Amino acid sequence: MDLISKDQAQKLDSLTINSGHASSIELMNNAGIKISEFIQKKYSDKKIVIISGKGNNGGDGLAAALSLKKSGLKPLVLSIFQKKDLSFDSLYFYEECKKIDIEISHPIEPFELDRSDIVIVDCILGIGFKGELRKNIQIWTEWINGFKFIISADIPTGVQADNGKVSKNAINASCTISMGMPKLGSVIEPGRSFSGAIIEVDIGFSNAMKIEGINWELLGHSKIRALLPKIDPSTHKYKQGKVLVLAGSRGMTGAAYLCSIASLRVGAGLVMSCAPKSLNDIYEKKITEAMTLPCDDKGKGYFILSNYDQIFDYSNQCDSVLIGPGIGYNKSTLDLVEKLIATITKPILIDADGLKPFYNNIFLFSKIKSDFAITPHMGELSNLIDASTEDIINNFPNSIDVFMENLNGTLVAKYPSTFILKDNNGYINCSGNAGLATAGSGDVLSGMIAGLMAQGCSSLHASLIGVFIHGSIADVISKTMSKRGIIASDLLNHIPKELKEYEL
Repeated sequence: MDLISKDQAQKLDSLTINSGHASSIELMNNAGIKISEFIQKKYSDKKIVIISGKGNNGGDGLAAALSLKKSGLKPLVLSIFQKKDLSFDSLYFYEECKKIDIEISHPIEPFELDRSDIVIVDCILGIGFKGELRKNIQIWTEWINGFKFIISADIPTGVQADNGKVSKNAINASCTISMGMPKLGSVIEPGRSFSGAIIEVDIGFSNAMKIEGINWELLGHSKIRALLPKIDPSTHKYKQGKVLVLAGSRGMTGAAYLCSIASLRVGAGLVMSCAPKSLNDIYEKKITEAMTLPCDDKGKGYFILSNYDQIFDYSNQCDSVLIGPGIGYNKSTLDLVEKLIATITKPILIDADGLKPFYNNIFLFSKIKSDFAITPHMGELSNLIDASTEDIINNFPNSIDVFMENLNGTLVAKYPSTFILKDNNGYINCSGNAGLATAGSGDVLSGMIAGLMAQGCSSLHASLIGVFIHGSIADVISKTMSKRGIIASDLLNHIPKELKEYEL
């Protein structure tokens, strides 16, 4: 499913009108017809109450009322603003509704209705909404949320179209009828949970229009099925890809275990886990299916710059390199990371502590000579961009657009709805749940992506597969156990079970 930002939606609207392909009145009329058709198909046996605002979203509701009445139904329109406040196009449909005696009232506040057989059509605020709903709007949205069947036009009132942030008392829709492509906020949590089923309808935008900005797509099953490489029946462990893992330090050896096993579980034939020599016994006992590469750490319990030659030489024998989980912030370790990323020629996955050298120094990414991916959570991304997490989300997707101008690799921005971007392509993941909010789940993800890269997947394709499968596993596990009780190691044994669904 293709997606669109608020700016892109407004640009598409403007281009369609200015090119003469369709007028604003025609677009609004088409939107009303599509809402009407959906209601007639699903709810023709119920009473239809349209709650309309003063802008174009309200105009869509009035156009829907017009179409419903012409189809033999009797909608009730509650216009929560006065006639004098309506936008030009909305006023046109208001007058058209009056001509055929559609019931329109302007109540000051909600009133009692029999909720058992009513469908509410939310046409109060559209994609221009930002921040918190005003109290005079909240009294209506709170009332609307008491109904069972709620249809929102384009996006639920109170949900921000770009980032999915929601206001107090935002509309919790049963479904959202999206005019043209769905908006980003409808698929990004928490907006996704307020949007219900998304119904995409064509209201007459020109397909020939080229819109500037990132090409957004919702990541789903069909995409993963097409991307996951098939297994050669004559393969062997050396053909299945070899991953070099630089992870862990004293107190964080679990990170090395989780990402090493995750790489194996997605199909990598071999994993070599670098280990600070003083901790090697722990690595060998814990990571039994992988080999270890003891690196003399002078008893410090972490990797040091003098390990460079050994690690770099071994990287040339591998097919991908994973750097960062649990390595710590010691200067000698970070100096090692900086030297490795500038010289390794194999595909690289950089995560967690491995991102520290890039904080406020994103031009360091330009030194990487190979295909690479980075997998920051929002806190780490804020350090890379030098902006608060709140600013990144509030200004999404523009904040990400600017960052991607200086990144020639793949970005996996971990969030309740993870964003994956490469060049001019962006994806929003639709799998996963709050069960992934546990220490180590990110280590599993980075191991999965590195394992797929070792099998020949590009950094983008490995990231798309890894992120979606990682989230799908959490969805499966949460059907049999509490989301709050999931731990990272629960994910490991489910990786091959979930992959089986895509190998049929």
